[in-house]
Amino acid sequence: TPPRAYVVRIDLVHEMSRRCIAQTSTSLSDQFGISWNTWSKLRRGEPIRRSVALRLVKRVLAQQGQDADPLHYLSDSQAEGV
Repeated sequence: TPPRAYVVRIDLVHEMSRRCIAQTSTSLSDQFGISWNTWSKLRRGEPIRRSVALRLVKRVLAQQGQDADPLHYLSDSQAEGV
């Protein structure tokens, strides 16, 4: 069974932070397709729902012009039991 939640690698979160137009609910939703709550979890290194994590990483990689495997940027080690 796949994990229910993933932790996004901190280096990708830092890259998102650098590229973030504005840390507002509207801007985060428009740019990354995430809520303020999800953004807060990402910055704290907390797990987010699997579907959100996969969609987010694919979107960020596409914005960077990369075609890497999104699972390379996710970890389920800290997300057990979520």
